Amino acid sequence: MQANYHGTEIASGLQFVYDSFPKPLQRPVAVFLLTEGSAWDVSTCVEYTLSARLALPEQIMPGPFIRVFTLGIGSGASSDTCDSIARAGNGIAAYVKGGEPIAGKCARFG
Repeated sequence: MQANYHGTEIASGLQFVYDSFPKPLQRPVAVFLLTEGSAWDVSTCVEYTLSARLALPEQIMPGPFIRVFTLGIGSGASSDTCDSIARAGNGIAAYVKGGEPIAGKCARFG
């Protein structure tokens, strides 16, 4: 991987993930998004996430069938980006700063 410092384009990655789900979904799916910054296309990320959720037929089992969890890494991670996408995906957002262990934060995703 290489950083190009031109902003974080998350929407195309999320769309790729959502499009790769088997149709129809047979079991619940969790998506884990790790980001170090701020997406320039937050509204598109939220739109894709909501569309993926709403495209599912009524499920027999209770609760959300797709959950999107976000982990903002570093002091530059955008709470708007992480919180908005997690909220749209019925998930939660967590944040880690430099040197902080990630495992403890990810344990909240569940």
